[in-house]
Amino acid sequence: MTIKISPEAMNDLFNEVEATRHPDPGDALDVITQSPPFFAQGYWRNIQLRDGLKLSLGNIRMCDRFQTNHPEAKAGGIEYHFHFSGQHQERYHNVGAGQYGISGSGLSLKNTVNFSECQPFLEVVVWMRADVLRSFVGDADGQLPVALQHLIRPVEQELYSRVGTATPAMQTAARQILHCPRQGIAKRIYLEGKALELFGLMAEAEIALHDSKPPHALKSDTVDRIHYARDILLQRLEYPPTLAELAKLAGLNEYSLKQGFRQVFGKTVFGYLHDYSMEQAWQLLEAGVWKVEEVACMVGYRNLCAFSRAFRKQFGIRPKDCLGKNSV
Repeated sequence: MTIKISPEAMNDLFNEVEATRHPDPGDALDVITQSPPFFAQGYWRNIQLRDGLKLSLGNIRMCDRFQTNHPEAKAGGIEYHFHFSGQHQERYHNVGAGQYGISGSGLSLKNTVNFSECQPFLEVVVWMRADVLRSFVGDADGQLPVALQHLIRPVEQELYSRVGTATPAMQTAARQILHCPRQGIAKRIYLEGKALELFGLMAEAEIALHDSKPPHALKSDTVDRIHYARDILLQRLEYPPTLAELAKLAGLNEYSLKQGFRQVFGKTVFGYLHDYSMEQAWQLLEAGVWKVEEVACMVGYRNLCAFSRAFRKQFGIRPKDCLGKNSV
């Protein structure tokens, strides 16, 4: 059975919950609201970082199937929506685990959002007003580069939307937001930096996508070989192949592999491998089953000091501080 509820009614239910609290005593703009018990288990945490920049963290397990119907509306901001787990189904964001959705400003058409009770979802959402994005342009008129102009459309034009696979760098920044260890002003500065980092990575991906269009688009066979090379790389994480060996296994020359990999994944081959290795290391350490030195070997590091330096540079904490956390 699917329960249908209006967006207004859903907001009213959340607003009526008395379990709203401030997790950071020094930040009145950081608010956690528990879900109504009959509706879902979990919470939404909303942090107003500054005027025109908001961060939301959702950790929800639905109690039943719900559906909400949203009317046509004007969207005045750009949203980056990343899922660690679960699935979010709607007109613009059919986002699954490990994926992100990006939507721009403009006209949001009528939209049906479906919430499933099958799997809990854990997500990070960053919203930025259009004028805030323009403020990062390095010239007086605030004109976005051609490759990003589709993110800000007139209110009478349907907004831009795309779903993509999150890069390791995106996953790292989102995870750092989720596990922010700071409080007060230090927390706000840290989270704003990470929110902007996610937007920067998103902008980089959009520019790469724009630049990869014909006549520079890769042939479908080449794209398949690039993905195959990525799969080989991740399967041999403990003993990764050399660039020459990887190119040979994928049926490409080294130049095509390097250029194609950057075009498809937005990173160099070994930049991608490094970020993925660090993400795997975090998850292995959180499991609390292996020692730090064992995890280092499992992700391709033979030198424990080198692994510890890389991990701390990536996440801001020592590997041993991550042992046995058992949380995403």
